[in-house]
Amino acid sequence: EQPPMAPRGAWLLPTLVGACLSSLTFLRPAAPRGVRRLRTARAAEKDAVDAVLRTVSGMNSDDLERLVEELMPTLYRKKVALRDRLRPRRIILVRHGQSEGNKDSRAYEDIPDNQIQLTDLGLLQGEAAGAQIRTLVGNGTVRFFYSPYMRTRQTLQCVLKAFEGQQVEMCAEPRLREQDFGNFQDAEQMAKVYEERQKFGRFYYRFPNGEAGTDVFDRVSDFWSTLLRSMDTSPVENLVLVTHGLLMRIFCMVYFHWTVGECEEVWNPSNCEVWALEKAMAQGGYRGYRLAGRWRPSPLGGRFKEIRFGDKKNTPLWNHMKCRRGPRVLTPGDRSILDDPMFTHLQPPDQPVAPVEKQRRRHHLETCGL
Repeated sequence: EQPPMAPRGAWLLPTLVGACLSSLTFLRPAAPRGVRRLRTARAAEKDAVDAVLRTVSGMNSDDLERLVEELMPTLYRKKVALRDRLRPRRIILVRHGQSEGNKDSRAYEDIPDNQIQLTDLGLLQGEAAGAQIRTLVGNGTVRFFYSPYMRTRQTLQCVLKAFEGQQVEMCAEPRLREQDFGNFQDAEQMAKVYEERQKFGRFYYRFPNGEAGTDVFDRVSDFWSTLLRSMDTSPVENLVLVTHGLLMRIFCMVYFHWTVGECEEVWNPSNCEVWALEKAMAQGGYRGYRLAGRWRPSPLGGRFKEIRFGDKKNTPLWNHMKCRRGPRVLTPGDRSILDDPMFTHLQPPDQPVAPVEKQRRRHHLETCGL
């Protein structure tokens, strides 16, 4: 008895898979190699694509369907791996320098918030922040996103002095603007508003003619979608966001899935403070971004310090607040789990966490690396 014949075109599948995967290798950006080598690479890419097209054009529908079933999962994995490899090395957040409003809140009575300018000190802070950022990124490619407010545009101009002679990309982004606190702001009335906000809850309180923290959360969430698309369609090594203090905290809140309570325990960054999220790579590949901390330059190059957190500003961030993870997992019925820092926000307000137990849980998290 003769063995069954293979379907027409089946023997072409391994060859086609190999040709397609080979062509993918030319999609990754390469360092400059000279015009001749670049032309050779492009010619090889074109030849590989032409070979695939010629092979596919001679196949019937059954063979094509079988081809898709075998080839698409592999191509998808290659595409995802390539996308992850091209993601920026870091995302840098910087608050604007000292503004007229930071120096004297009465400035908001006559000047629109979006027109508040930097002080002389703020301009110097912007230049210092630029030097910090340049030390951190070196000669890597950079794309700037910035709030359209006057003080952030001025800060950006100061930062760019550190990049003289280097080409950078610029994107104005209104979603990175400051929280709207209303229009012209009378100092006496605003004092009462802030007192009322403290009673109501800082994140949920809506300013008269302005925004609540929840509104800022919504637009920052929307901006993250834009940011991810820009990473994939036009890769660069570094993204720099010149924005405002609350925006920096909520930007991290959205990405790292902080609870409202966790976000409110993070202190607002000082003027021109620089935070960095660095790409985390593990044996299995890309693992998102990790909050490295506040960047502090030094004669030896610089280092990261902890972001100010907790009542006294000196408590280290919980590990689960520094890296992006999936859902927080617990087993219902285990009451002790509510003392875990990841779940204290579920604890009833009349049952505070015992300090000793909280410290034990902190030690457990730190030693287990959760």
